Amino acid sequence: MRDLKIYFVYIMSNRSETVYTGVTSSLISRVVEHKSGSGSAFTSKYKLDRRVYFERFEDVHRAIGREKQIKGWLRMKKIALIISVNPTWCDLSAEWYERHPFQPDKQTAATACHPDAAPSAMEEPTRSAGSGDDAGKMHRSFGGQKTHASG
Repeated sequence: MRDLKIYFVYIMSNRSETVYTGVTSSLISRVVEHKSGSGSAFTSKYKLDRRVYFERFEDVHRAIGREKQIKGWLRMKKIALIISVNPTWCDLSAEWYERHPFQPDKQTAATACHPDAAPSAMEEPTRSAGSGDDAGKMHRSFGGQKTHASG
């Protein structure tokens, strides 16, 4: 019997709420790459260091299709998707990493962020928490002006 492979569609973001949508079979490894600046040129350039949304799939074709669907959406629809599961845009992977002594308790940070979305220690997530935005990347508007758009 073949092992079941799991695929993830995810959205990375930063403080400025720039968004990037991707698909992977190893969410933890891919998020680590993005956070270290080696995930993609776009995430490195805009320092996308927060996983704000993800969805889980058992079929690679469905995962790729969902990624393409989200990438084709207008920015506002992507934001609505993120806010539907993560209204404060917290990093859903924050608990995967060691805490710096000056950071607030993990319990406090996780509860303030999204109390039931963070997977345990270094395990792959097993529930759907969101999906992301792609290289149709664009910064949120400030004062009616777009601060960045590409593609």
